[in-house]
Amino acid sequence: SIDIAATARSILMVGRDKDDPNTRVIVPIKSSLAPEGGAYAFSLGEKGFQWIGPYDYSAEELLSSCGSINRKLDRAKICLQMLLGSSDQKSNDVYERLLALNLGRRTVEAAKSELGIESYREGGVWYWHLPGEDEYHDTGIRSED
Repeated sequence: SIDIAATARSILMVGRDKDDPNTRVIVPIKSSLAPEGGAYAFSLGEKGFQWIGPYDYSAEELLSSCGSINRKLDRAKICLQMLLGSSDQKSNDVYERLLALNLGRRTVEAAKSELGIESYREGGVWYWHLPGEDEYHDTGIRSED
């Protein structure tokens, strides 16, 4: 449920390093109370669990792994939750990023609707906002033209 992500003050995403199937990367995707830290990694190899330590990896790189999920609508919903989990985003930027993941405008709109994502306009720019989040400027406008 989106309510869980909306309530949390900090969210970490864990995914595989696409170049090393035994390495898992932990990346902060939401941090409401402090600046986001860097990525860390651990290994699940022959010796079991082992910390690797700080790792040069971004949330965007892990988002690209959304391509492994079969249904496009499910991929879009997961990616939207990850993108909007840490802060509101410009709607044009969201469309661009998801298009790069082979998710079209209709699929993104359907996922937005299912997740109850709100739109608001600030300074002539449309932003998307996850419901339940309180870190955005309330302009009173909640739907796109």
